[in-house]
Amino acid sequence: MRNVLVFITLVITILIALPHCHREETGVIKQTAALFIESPAHKTVPERFFAALHPVILQANNQIWVDRQHLLSLQRQYENSQKLSFFDSMWLDSLANKYGLKTFELTNAKHWEMLATRVDIVPAGLALAQAATESGFGRSRFATLGNNLFGHSCFASGCGIAPRGQKAGTPYELQKFSSVQNSVELYLRNINTHRAYDFIRRARAVMRAKDTGLKAIALAEGLESYSERGHAYIRQIQTMIKRHGLENYTSL
Repeated sequence: MRNVLVFITLVITILIALPHCHREETGVIKQTAALFIESPAHKTVPERFFAALHPVILQANNQIWVDRQHLLSLQRQYENSQKLSFFDSMWLDSLANKYGLKTFELTNAKHWEMLATRVDIVPAGLALAQAATESGFGRSRFATLGNNLFGHSCFASGCGIAPRGQKAGTPYELQKFSSVQNSVELYLRNINTHRAYDFIRRARAVMRAKDTGLKAIALAEGLESYSERGHAYIRQIQTMIKRHGLENYTSL
């Protein structure tokens, strides 16, 4: 019986991942940050960067949105009937695990709320502003060599790219990614799961409840822990959003 449950869990995990596999056929996932600063030459570096990165963010957000809509549909179904199929329950367990919840009980309203707060899109304007800031509009060494647009670090020797002039024994490197898509997906996962960004998730949930739309500038207030610069970093991101009109970029 245990082997059967393990097999079924594996099948559901694969089914959840299928949309991610399909993305490889679109060609977007194969894009590298080095391409962001190339033609058309008549556009400025920021224009080229935002134009290239925006569809990658849309693609990643779209998968989150699909999962969110299915989650909310199952929540309504359970509230009406107080039951779900075995496969729906397993799908929810897999989703909860993916978004960092150790347990998920159908009978616990708080668990439904916590999961819905995490499984949601990030405004494209916020992601674009942070990527531009962290990677120098895709021109940084870590972006061009490792597709690292968001300053993601790793903490094992050889796991990524060591900063120039790094002192011996410094316990981190800048993570390398096989594609820009992978970098974007990890960024979204961090915003949606890391305890440091709980403010962003709670503020986003309030915006959902009030149906005001997601505001990148307002959500940026929750980025204090993203950089050692704290509030100065928040102001830099907000200025980037305003200067380049990033609040107007669609998120889906």
